[in-house]
Amino acid sequence: MQIVVYADDQPWVAELREALHAAGIPSRLVCARPLPLDPDALRQTQAMIIDSAPSHKTCVDLCARLRNEFRLDTPIMVIGAVDSLDNKLNAFAAGCDDYLVRPFDPQELLARLRSIWRRQQQSAPVAAVLRVADLEHHPGTCETQRAGRRIKLGPISRRLLHLLLRESPRVVSRERLEFEIWGASVPERDLLRSHISMLRKAVDQPHAVKLIHTVHGTGFRLIG
Repeated sequence: MQIVVYADDQPWVAELREALHAAGIPSRLVCARPLPLDPDALRQTQAMIIDSAPSHKTCVDLCARLRNEFRLDTPIMVIGAVDSLDNKLNAFAAGCDDYLVRPFDPQELLARLRSIWRRQQQSAPVAAVLRVADLEHHPGTCETQRAGRRIKLGPISRRLLHLLLRESPRVVSRERLEFEIWGASVPERDLLRSHISMLRKAVDQPHAVKLIHTVHGTGFRLIG
């Protein structure tokens, strides 16, 4: 799991890293100021945390640009220095998902992030059919087929395929796949690799064109 933090060197950043580790959530905090506005890279993140210091207007302008110009739907948490209703309303109007005022307990920030992720998953529309090239997956019936041939998948392989198809052609990080399948319980190092190998065997082995690709050092993608 990758979380981008747009902030100066703040004590709460180190505290958040410790809280994520203590909760068993596999994560990598990427701290950057100024924020590199690469939309493809930012879409691989699971959350963005933007500290309004030193300028609330800069923070609001950045939120608006991410939402309106880059069409980014990644959850955004704003950290404010002042408990001001106007500041909160401006940030929400610009597209942030939550607003937290310093000082705060990192456990509260973590709980709010979990709440955002949970709401996002619950509100995500379920496609009738997920399709890439000649591969089709029906989330409603859990049926999968490629080139007209039915594929039998176990529960974990099915969930991995669903996520890879839903995010195609984007790369899905190892950390996100692990979190989606096992939650905060960090799996053994090779467990994800074993399940990806089984999924490849089911989906790609009989075919000349391979759809599941490893992006070394990052994760996996499904592309036709």
